[in-house]
Order: sequence, then structure tokens, then C-alpha cells
Amino acid sequence: MKVQRERVYFYLKHGSGFLMAPTKVSFPLNPSGEIVPYNYTVDYSPMKGRDVLGEFVKSCEKRQIKTGFYYSVVSNSYLHFDNGVVSRFHFCL
Repeated sequence: MKVQRERVYFYLKHGSGFLMAPTKVSFPLNPSGEIVPYNYTVDYSPMKGRDVLGEFVKSCEKRQIKTGFYYSVVSNSYLHFDNGVVSRFHFCL
């Protein structure tokens, strides 16, 4: 049996809020207004320092598989917004 793969999609940002790329985004906390970094990313994981997107694309190219990316913009259960500021934020270690 031969299986053909035409395209593979990479979840760049999951609906849970985890981002598979580094970011310099920061948010004000509510009610203090303290500015904190968005740390639910690959840079705060054991994969820190690796180019996971580049590795994904190279691996697919090597196998002649087309790539696609999914970025969830509608939901982010990691952050809880209230009038444009984050009302609850957890730091990942």
C-alpha cells in the first residue's frame, strides 16, 4: 500500500494560545497595568533556541510535501481579556 501526502499543516498558534514561534508581544495586566511578556511560546519551552518552523519546512521539502500553516486568531484560552487588557495571566517556567 502506498500513501501519498500532498500537504501537511503546522499549528503555528493553537486555540489554547500556545505559539510555536518567538514573539516580542507584551500585554498590560488588569488592574495593575503592569506590562508582561507573552510567555506561552516555544521560547519558554524545552524547544527554546530551535527553529521549529524552519525544521518543519525543511523536513517537508525533503519529502516533497507541501506545507501549510494554521494560526488561530479567534480564541486564546491562555489569556483572559477584559476591556482590552489581560485580566488573568500565568507565567510559564
